[in-house]
Amino acid sequence: MVYGNLKYKVVENEVTILGLSDNSPSEIHDLVIPDTIDGKPVTVISDNAFSFSDRLEGSLIIPNSVTTIGAEAFMSCELLKGDLIIPENVVTIGYEAFYGCQGFDGNLRIGSSVTVISQNAFWGCRNLSGDLFIPESVKTIDSCAFYGCTGLTGTLTIPESLSNIQDHSFYGLYGITRIINNSDHDLKVSQFWEDKDDDKMVCFRRSDGSEMNTKHGGILNKKSTYERKVLPTQIISGKKTLDVNIGTPLTVSVNLLPDNAYDRITWGSNNNNIATVSNGVVTGIGPGKAIITASVKNNYGQSYSETLTVNVKYRVSGDLIYKYSKDGDEVIILKHKDGENAAGELVIPESIDEKPVTVISDNAFKGCSGLTGGLTIPESVQVIGDNAFYGCTGLTGDLTIPGNVKIIGKEAFWNSGFDGKLTIEDGVKTISNMAFLQCSKFTEDLEIPDSVETIGNQAFEQCEGFDGSLKIGNSVETIGDRAFYLCPGFKGRLTIGNSVKTIGEHAFYGCNNFTGDLVIPDSVESIKTSAFEGWKNINGKLTIGTGVNWIDTDAFKGWYSVSGIIKKSAATANIDWFWDKDDDDTVCFVSDNGTEIHKGENIEAGTYVR
Repeated sequence: MVYGNLKYKVVENEVTILGLSDNSPSEIHDLVIPDTIDGKPVTVISDNAFSFSDRLEGSLIIPNSVTTIGAEAFMSCELLKGDLIIPENVVTIGYEAFYGCQGFDGNLRIGSSVTVISQNAFWGCRNLSGDLFIPESVKTIDSCAFYGCTGLTGTLTIPESLSNIQDHSFYGLYGITRIINNSDHDLKVSQFWEDKDDDKMVCFRRSDGSEMNTKHGGILNKKSTYERKVLPTQIISGKKTLDVNIGTPLTVSVNLLPDNAYDRITWGSNNNNIATVSNGVVTGIGPGKAIITASVKNNYGQSYSETLTVNVKYRVSGDLIYKYSKDGDEVIILKHKDGENAAGELVIPESIDEKPVTVISDNAFKGCSGLTGGLTIPESVQVIGDNAFYGCTGLTGDLTIPGNVKIIGKEAFWNSGFDGKLTIEDGVKTISNMAFLQCSKFTEDLEIPDSVETIGNQAFEQCEGFDGSLKIGNSVETIGDRAFYLCPGFKGRLTIGNSVKTIGEHAFYGCNNFTGDLVIPDSVESIKTSAFEGWKNINGKLTIGTGVNWIDTDAFKGWYSVSGIIKKSAATANIDWFWDKDDDDTVCFVSDNGTEIHKGENIEAGTYVR
């Protein structure tokens, strides 16, 4: 029987399409299969119905009434094009049903009733594009079902219902970029997926970042999603040179080919002292040139790289070379533009480029002996770096360390020429080792504020010019070794704060003009060797607090004039420490109960007079 250009037959009151009628034209544009003929539903497209037909061209429309597409039904209908839509009621797609239909160049849509996709069903449909969604109804995909569908470049979705995938079902789908395995089964990729060259692999990343490849036993884990690694074939940079200021990060961009290639770029610098790079962000460290390299290696062992020459320069404001902090919000002073040849007045501004100056960096003005006059450190400064003003012998006058400064670095003012009062404002936390070593011209009193927690080793060693009292605040826990070594100008009373735990070796050695009483607070646990040696003019009482558990050798050696001792601590203390300069063994200390303590004897807890 014939209906239009179609031959058909009726089986049990349903229509089976057999193919084209004998008198159909030589060219048929757009094949539309009706849903009924003579009131009977079209349910089957028979085996070989349109196979090898060179008369069909254009689109193909299969009605929703069809339930079966037979074997080789449209085999090698190469001129059909557009989308290929398998209707919702189709249950079976037969053997080689669309084999070699390379003209279809749109999307493939498989209806939600299909249970079996037979062997070679879509073999060689290489121009189908987009996603491949296997509906939940599908139970079986036979071997080579989608063999060579190279144009599919989207997501492959495997349904929960699917438990049987035969060998080479997806052979050559190397364009797929994502796999969603909703199945309850792990699927062995090596059984059905191969790369276009057969000897290499298609590589995917799991959601946890690990990798899976389609050879050597790769597994599509159940209930998992995989993203395709499109392997790069080239790396391109838009620039060959780049100017960078010290401390200012700049982002370098490179492009990988193809455009959707998986990005695993390795960055490197040939000189990290000039410029560093991390994830494409270049930061200038020091002046000069550095070569930045971006390289990528794909899974085939092929490497590609691109280089960029970075010229790192200073920022300059007036006489100062500076950089921005990492976040770009603050200014760090690096050095004087003339280096150690700097001369004249030094002016450090509160801000540069409307950004606060917060750091004077290590070695910023080290050895700048030609700088003269006073120095004002702005309130904005938080850190004075190591050696910042080391050897600035020409700087004079008073020096105030603002309260916003938290750290005075090591050797920060060693041998500087200041000849006025040193004021350390409340807020400073740390006075580092040798911070003011040999600053011999400071005068007047010195007060360490309650904010300071640490006085480092040799912090004020040989600061001979101080000629007033010394008060150490109530937050200091450690007075470092030789902290005030040979500071003979201090006079009057020394006040030690009530948080000090350790008084270091030779901490106050040679401070021989202190007078009056000295109270070692109860917080002190340890008094190290020669801590107070040489105090020949001390003429009041010494009180040793309850917390002292260790008094080292010669801690109070040379205290010839001390008038009495109040010893609250149980730590061992020998009378020899306090003996007179003439080694006169007729001198003794007498306790409050009348007991005499002579040379060579220990002093127990109690009160003693000389």
